[in-house]
Amino acid sequence: MSFHATLDALSRARGPLLVSIYLPLHVGEAGRREDPLRLRALLDEARDHALEEGHDVRAIARVLAPGERLLKEDSVWQGGGRGLALFLGVEPFRMHRGQDPYEPFAIAKTRFALRPLLRSCDGEGRWFVLAFSRNAARLVDCQADHAREIPLGVDLAAFGGLAERAPLSVHSGGQASRYHGQADDANASKAELIRALRAVDEAVSRVTAQDDAPLFVAAVGFEARAYRELSRHPGLQEAILEGSPDGVDARRLRDATEAFAVEVFRAKQRDAIRRVLAQPRRANYETGAILAAAHAGRVATLLVREEPPLWGRFDPVAVSTVVRSHRAPADDDLLDLAVALVLSTGGEVHAVDSDALPGNSPMAALLRF
Repeated sequence: MSFHATLDALSRARGPLLVSIYLPLHVGEAGRREDPLRLRALLDEARDHALEEGHDVRAIARVLAPGERLLKEDSVWQGGGRGLALFLGVEPFRMHRGQDPYEPFAIAKTRFALRPLLRSCDGEGRWFVLAFSRNAARLVDCQADHAREIPLGVDLAAFGGLAERAPLSVHSGGQASRYHGQADDANASKAELIRALRAVDEAVSRVTAQDDAPLFVAAVGFEARAYRELSRHPGLQEAILEGSPDGVDARRLRDATEAFAVEVFRAKQRDAIRRVLAQPRRANYETGAILAAAHAGRVATLLVREEPPLWGRFDPVAVSTVVRSHRAPADDDLLDLAVALVLSTGGEVHAVDSDALPGNSPMAALLRF
C-alpha cells in the first residue's frame, strides 16, 4: 500500500481506543540501547492517557500489546529511518518509518494522530519509474525507504526491429542529476515502437490503476519522448532519464529520480499555499471556525504550521471550541483534530513552515463553500 493510501486509511479509522506513538530513532548501537527505552516510556504515557479517557485496564493492555512485543524485536531497531510511528488499536497494527526524526509523542483517542506524518506527504511520497529498453519494460515502485519492481507482463520480444541501446549514464549536476544517452533509431521501426509503447502504457495504467503518483521514464531519448506523447498517465512527468536502463537496478533508478520526485511533492505544497493566500474571501484563519468547517466537510485545503500541540476541546454539537495553554485530562491536539477531519472528508492537508502563513494563526483553511 502506498504511503498516501496508508494515510487515507489511518485518517478514516475510528474506534473506542486508538493509540498513536511517535519516537525518534538513533543510528547504530546507541539506537539498540536507547530506542526501546524511549518506546517503553511512550507506551506508559499512552496508557496514562487511556486511563484518563476512562478505558478498562484490560482493554488498554490488548491495544498496547503489539507495541510491547516490539520492545524485544531487534529488527525493529535496525530497520533504517530516523523516526518510527506506531498506530495501535486496529488489526493489523501499522508502523511507519520516517526519514526525519519525530518529536516523542503519545496519545490515546478514538482516532489516530496524523499531524507528524504530514512532512512525509510533502517529501517522502510514492513515485514510479518506467524503465524501457530493447530487452525489457520494468516498472519500479519507489518510496523514501525502498524500491520494488512490479511485473508488467509485456513481452517485448513480440515487437521486432527495436534498435540497440546505449547504456544509461548518470552525471552529477547540482542538486539534481543529468542523464545522457545515445541511440541509433535508424534501424527501429516506428510502427513497432509505437505498438510496443502502447502495450507498455496499457500495462502501466493497469498495474497502477491510474494512480496519480509521479511517473518518470528511463529510456533512450526518442523512445521516452514518444512515450510521453502517447501516454495519458495522470502522473507522467517531463523529467527523463536518457539512455538504456538495461543493467540498472531498481535502487539506482529510485536514487536517480528521488530529487525530481521530492520537487514534485513540494511543488504541491507551494501551490496549496498560493491558493489559500490568493483567495481571502474563502480562506479562514480562526481555530474554532476551521474546526467547525472541517467537521462539516467544508474544508478543501488545510495548512498547518509545524508547532507544538494546541491543546483544548472541540464540541461538534454545540459547535464550540476551548483552547488551553497546557494540556488538561481528555484534551485533544486541536491542530491534529483539524488534520484528521479534513483528511477523512477528502481534503488536502500540508504542514508548512511558521512563516508561510500571515499573522499568528496556527493554521489556515480554504473552504469549499
